[in-house]
Order: sequence, then C-alpha cells, then structure tokens
Amino acid sequence: MFDSFFYFILIIAVLLLFGTMAYAGYRGAPWVPTKKKDLNRLIELSGIKDGDIVFELGSGDGRILFEIAKRFKVSAIGVEISLPPYLVSKIKAWLMNKIFVHKMRGTVSIKYRDLFQQSLTSADLVVCFLMPKSITELEEKFAKELKKGAKVISYVFPLKSYEPRAVSKPEKSSIAIYLYQF
Repeated sequence: MFDSFFYFILIIAVLLLFGTMAYAGYRGAPWVPTKKKDLNRLIELSGIKDGDIVFELGSGDGRILFEIAKRFKVSAIGVEISLPPYLVSKIKAWLMNKIFVHKMRGTVSIKYRDLFQQSLTSADLVVCFLMPKSITELEEKFAKELKKGAKVISYVFPLKSYEPRAVSKPEKSSIAIYLYQF
C-alpha cells in the first residue's frame, strides 16, 4: 500500500516538474542560462541605475537578476513558469535577501507566473531571453504597458516591430544583445 502511494506521488511530482518545463518551453522559451561572459555586456548596455524596477520575463535561475541586484540598488523581479528553475531562484532569492543581504545592494523577488500575465506598468527595464514567437507576442504588451522611457533588453533575438536603440555584438561570434526604448 505504501509503495504504490509513494510511486503515485513520485509520478505526480515528475509530471509537474517536466510538465511545467515543457509548458515554459512552449509559452516562452526552454531554460537556457545566460552566458556569464555576456552578463557584463547586458548590464552595461541596459543603463540601469539605482532606484530602477527591473523585470526579467522567463527569469530561469535568476542569474541576471542577482547580478543586477548585487551591483545596483534596484527592485529586481523575476517571472518564471517552469517549476525547477523557479524553485532554485526562489531559494536563492530568500538566501540572498535574508542571509547574504550584505552581498546585495538591491532586492530580488521571484513570481511563479506566466510572463504574459505579468503587469509591466512599473518597469523601468524589462529583460528577456525568449524565443522569437514569444518576443513577437510581447511587442503589443510592451507598447500598451511600458511607461515612456522604459527600456527592453532582448538577449539573442530582436523585436521585429521596433528599431533597436543599440546592439551589442562586439565580435562576429558574439551573441547579439538588443536595447529598445519605449
């Protein structure tokens, strides 16, 4: 009796974990970490300053958010729907905000939410590393919700309907990082 209940719970847990990963891959992008060497370029291009509210759509393990919050006194908010990276980033956020707070200038919070359901009206900067289909779907949301002067950083894939304000691609083999201002 106990063995079958244990296996039932195990199967449900595995389905939840992999189901949310598959849904996230379909809805936004599969989880692929941002390359560490590109973090500096992304942050420099974004022009972040203390006091900004930064959203990362499809935040994965929160690598970008934590690096930004270490360097700037910002409110960094991650939005993730895939359960494994959400749980990892949620634990990291708790540790950084409560235990290792001395290493952070800003704060990081992680929301378990579909990125298309997240309001962006307070955003000064939105960072995304999403598939082209998802970025195209977000363009209308950006136009409706972002305040004047808000910026969007898109890692790898450009927005189709907007001209970037700047593009960072120092070498032919470098990944492109696009900056847009609304």
